[in-house]
Amino acid sequence: MKSNQQNWLTDTFLPKMVIGFIVSVILVTIFFTGSSADTTYAFIESLDQKNYLPIVFNRYQSETPKMLGVIVNGYWGTDSNEIQTKLKTLDAWAGKKHSIVGWWYDIVTEGWSQDRTNKIFLNPLENLWVNGYVSFINLGVTGATAAEIASGTYNANIDNIARSYAAFVNKGGGRRAFIAPLQEMNGYWVSYGNDPVGFKAAYARIQERFALQGIDASEIWWTFAPNGGSEAWNGFELYYPGDDKVDVVSYSSYNFGYCPVGDPRWRNWADYSLVHQPYIERMRLMAPSKPIIIAQTATTAQYPSPGVYNTSMKNAWLIDTYNHLAEEPGVLAIIYFDINKEANGECDYEVYNGPNHYDGYITAVGNPKFAYYDPYTLSQMNLMGPP
Repeated sequence: MKSNQQNWLTDTFLPKMVIGFIVSVILVTIFFTGSSADTTYAFIESLDQKNYLPIVFNRYQSETPKMLGVIVNGYWGTDSNEIQTKLKTLDAWAGKKHSIVGWWYDIVTEGWSQDRTNKIFLNPLENLWVNGYVSFINLGVTGATAAEIASGTYNANIDNIARSYAAFVNKGGGRRAFIAPLQEMNGYWVSYGNDPVGFKAAYARIQERFALQGIDASEIWWTFAPNGGSEAWNGFELYYPGDDKVDVVSYSSYNFGYCPVGDPRWRNWADYSLVHQPYIERMRLMAPSKPIIIAQTATTAQYPSPGVYNTSMKNAWLIDTYNHLAEEPGVLAIIYFDINKEANGECDYEVYNGPNHYDGYITAVGNPKFAYYDPYTLSQMNLMGPP
C-alpha cells in the first residue's frame, strides 16, 4: 500500500499552473459543448493520465471534498442502457455525478466458475469504470461460515474472483475498486456473523488468495464494512482485522423511521446523532489513520406511524444528514441505498429510482463540499492523508 506524504495540491507553483490549465480547458469545453457530467468526464478521460497530479485525502480537514455514491438495482455487466437509465439519469436529476457505485457479489453462489465470474464480476467492474464510476463491492458468502472461508473450503471460488479482478487491473489506467469482504459481519442476519476470530481469519484468507493472483496491495482498497449498530457485546471493534490489512473503514446505518421492519422497538425517527455520529466517532477511535466511507445509508418516509408517508420529513432528513456528513473530517464518501425493499418486508428507501422523487436529495448533494472524482483521479489519491 503506497502512502505518499504530500500536501493538498498547493505546495508549488507548477501544480497551480497545471490545475489552472486543466480548469480552463474544461470551462472552454463545457462552453462549446454544453454542460454535462458526461462531457466533462469524456474530456478528463482523453487527457494523458501520466500528467495527473496525485491528490491527498486529508482526513483531518472538513474542507476536503467528499464523494457521492449510490446503490441501485441493476446489472452493470453488459447492458449499457441500465447504466444510462439508472445511474446517469440519477446523476442528471441530482445535478452532480456520483463517483462510487455499490454492489454485491457472492463468493459461494456466484464464484463457482471462471466464466460466470468473468460475466458478473469482471464485466460490471469494467463497464462501471469506463462510464466514470468506481465500484464498492460487498463480497459476501451465502450460507457459509467465516470458519469455512478461513479453512480454505471456498479457495477455488475466491481464486476465480481474484483472477477476474486481476484481469480488470491489468487493463491499466489505474483500475481499482473498494472490496469489503464479509460485510456486516457483526449482524445476526449473516451466516458468517458473530465470530470475530473466524472473521479475521477469513478476511486474511481472501487477501491471501488475491495476492496469489499477483494483485498488489496498491491495486485494491481493502475495506472493513461492519453494521453500525449491534448488541453491546458484539461491537464492530471486535472484528477489526488491523491497520496493516485495512485501507478504508466503513459501516452501514439507516433511519428505519416507522416502517414495519424488524423489532417494533426500532420504530422511531432517528436523526444524524443516532444514525451516524456514534459510529463515526467509534471508527475514529478504532482506526484513526483510516478514511471512513458510509457504505450504506438511507431513510424511509414513514412518519409518524407505519403506512403514513411524510415527504417533507424524508427530505429534511436527507438535507440534515448530508450537511452534517459534509463537515465530518475523515469521511471520504457517502453511499446512498436507493432501493425499495418493501416487497421484502423492509422499507422503501428510494430517492430517485422509483415512482416518487425526493428533491431533498438534490439539495443535500448540492452542498459544494461534495465533489465528483473520475476513476483515474480517485485511483491516484493517497487516502491515508498526511501524517
